[in-house]
Amino acid sequence: MPRRVFTFLPGQGLELGNLISTIGALFMFVAVVIMLINIIWTTAKGERVSSDPWGDGRTLEWAVSSPPPEYNFKQLPLVRGLDPLWIEKMDGKKKE
Repeated sequence: MPRRVFTFLPGQGLELGNLISTIGALFMFVAVVIMLINIIWTTAKGERVSSDPWGDGRTLEWAVSSPPPEYNFKQLPLVRGLDPLWIEKMDGKKKE
């Protein structure tokens, strides 16, 4: 297959493939532009987050600071169920 589009002869059946490839390249270009805008926007105006950016992280990796200390946990946490950290967080948020 020739390298340059202008050397393609009419009727070779390459038109549809080239059109699909061009449309895909345009979609990728738009996606990269959106990503770059998002990176610039969040760097300039984004709010700082805490150790748990989700606010209600369900697993133990959200229980330590970010970046985590070398030892990770001061003592090995006792896991009593599927979502122990989330249950403890929700118990603290209950309005009684």
